[in-house]
Amino acid sequence: MLQRNNVWLGLILGILIPFVGYALLLVILEEIHAAGYLQGGSGEFIFRRRTILLMAICVNLVPFSYYQRTRKAKSMRGVLSATLIYSLVWVVYFGTTLFGN
Repeated sequence: MLQRNNVWLGLILGILIPFVGYALLLVILEEIHAAGYLQGGSGEFIFRRRTILLMAICVNLVPFSYYQRTRKAKSMRGVLSATLIYSLVWVVYFGTTLFGN
């Protein structure tokens, strides 16, 4: 199924993969935090929510590079479209706090 060259397949994968990436990142960072490696000076979790969300969006580079390597331009276009939409939503949602803090 992943071998098909289809914009809709790329779009669906581009939408779903960041959710899975976000969940995995949260689990990994919680485990590292529980081990005591990710603590700031006050003992708080040092990664902000916007950073974790941005890293989850960047997980879309994996299927994007796979489709680029296998020359599946339509699927690659779908993943890129989803990534651009997520990035735009991220900038709109966190845009006011980027330079305020």
